[in-house]
Amino acid sequence: MKKILVFTISVCLCFGMSTMVYADDSLVSYIGDTDKYIAPLFTSEANEVTVSERDMIVYLQGKTDRELKDIGYTNSEVNELREINDVEVLNEAKKCTDEELGSRGLTERQIYVIRNESDAQLAAKEVYGKVTYTINKVTYSYSSGNTVLKIKAAWKWSSRPVCTFIDSLATTTSVSDFLVTASSGTVNYRMSPSGSAKKTKSLSVHTKNSGIGAYADFSTETTFTDTTHPRPTTIFAYDGSINVSYKATKKIKSVGISTLYGHCTIAMTPSVSFDGTGGISFSTSMSYGPEAYQRLTL
Repeated sequence: MKKILVFTISVCLCFGMSTMVYADDSLVSYIGDTDKYIAPLFTSEANEVTVSERDMIVYLQGKTDRELKDIGYTNSEVNELREINDVEVLNEAKKCTDEELGSRGLTERQIYVIRNESDAQLAAKEVYGKVTYTINKVTYSYSSGNTVLKIKAAWKWSSRPVCTFIDSLATTTSVSDFLVTASSGTVNYRMSPSGSAKKTKSLSVHTKNSGIGAYADFSTETTFTDTTHPRPTTIFAYDGSINVSYKATKKIKSVGISTLYGHCTIAMTPSVSFDGTGGISFSTSMSYGPEAYQRLTL
């Protein structure tokens, strides 16, 4: 049964069948009818993107069972996806104190809506997490026949998401002559978005498609103990980053850099691929929005 993170530290939920399928217009505008979405690349400066977890879930739930199976879902995985239910998510949130909800990153306004909004679907939208991911240049230079590029891709959740499995951060460039030469990454596990990091772990950053892109998979939650938390306490991967160095053995006067955050909404094994022109796609196990990207020139 699907593991769902709720708003008390030690509780997991099982959800009933969902019949509520709604999506924000912004999500529909960039996903459309495609099974895998690749954003229009490098047409403007948009190196920071924020995506709602609920929008990602709703998009998948809007597909028929046949459509989901056609893109790789098994019967049990389809059922798992259908079990995510706005009303159950909202009801569990209402059982929590305002302090507990606040510790998960929800604002006073969001808590008020959860407590007082008569429309359950509108209220439930406040419970799901939102993730912001960014791409930035660290260095970009040419010398002695080599163009060197180093980028930093990062993510941050404003509040804890409902689904907590394995997520992924990936990055690539628009020029396939750039190959990865070095990489590193870290993930910070916290009790709340603004709390101190209880654990910081190094990420294993891997390359794919002959080294034109790099990615890191990570567990979205773990546990810790200390003097004030003698029993194992759940902490979440609220933020982290990867640093990737690329080199091309010729002069590259202009390049686009992109990153994409993949969020597992059910327990499936993630994978990623890069198309050599800046496009990033995750497997059907991952939900995701548009790429964050940036155009660079020497």
